[in-house]
Amino acid sequence: GAGFPGGTGAVVEPGGTISTDLKGRAALQLPDGTLTRLAGGTTISLTSAHFAKSGNLHDISIFQKVGRTFTNVQHLVGGATFKVGGQSATASVRGTKFGPMPCESCV
Repeated sequence: GAGFPGGTGAVVEPGGTISTDLKGRAALQLPDGTLTRLAGGTTISLTSAHFAKSGNLHDISIFQKVGRTFTNVQHLVGGATFKVGGQSATASVRGTKFGPMPCESCV
């Protein structure tokens, strides 16, 4: 995907990648209030994102290449899905807080 230069208020399109250096931090906030925070040394790609006309999240998929994230997913309605995939696992949630950590020895 395309590299992401960063900056407050910047828009990330599907296919975009967000990376932080070892001392950096970043956050990806969705229109419904769902928030994913990236720790230093993290790289994620926004694989897909679809929203209903009302602005509610329909489905989103993020690939976490490396590093740590913490996500607070707003309560999803009507079959909406939020997925974070990594090198060896995928988490799919309906409204919760979670922080997947890649297995460094698995790659």
